[in-house]
Amino acid sequence: MNRTARRSLVVVGLAVAFYGRSTLTGGSLGTPPWWERRIPESEWGAEFERMQRPGAIHDTREEYDGPMFEFPTAIFRAREGREIVSWSVVAVGLCLAAFGAWPRRRQSQGAL
Repeated sequence: MNRTARRSLVVVGLAVAFYGRSTLTGGSLGTPPWWERRIPESEWGAEFERMQRPGAIHDTREEYDGPMFEFPTAIFRAREGREIVSWSVVAVGLCLAAFGAWPRRRQSQGAL
């Protein structure tokens, strides 16, 4: 593998690791696709009941088109195992960077 490809692999690997890390520390680069799932409208009633229970964990996010007193247009709920996926992304990025940065043995140029 030539030097340019290896450097590119290191840069991409570090970028992937940084993205995975940012999802674990507040999502400064936006919400990743594995972080939450959209709840179908058929389940909204059960979701609102669950959120109204005393001591309920509010792990949902609602999107509104207009003022807050209107009905939401979408409800998103946190996925199970989302932190594991983020740590896996970090690990894959670090492996790519390590593979690209690993020193290569020089081939001998002499005649046989």
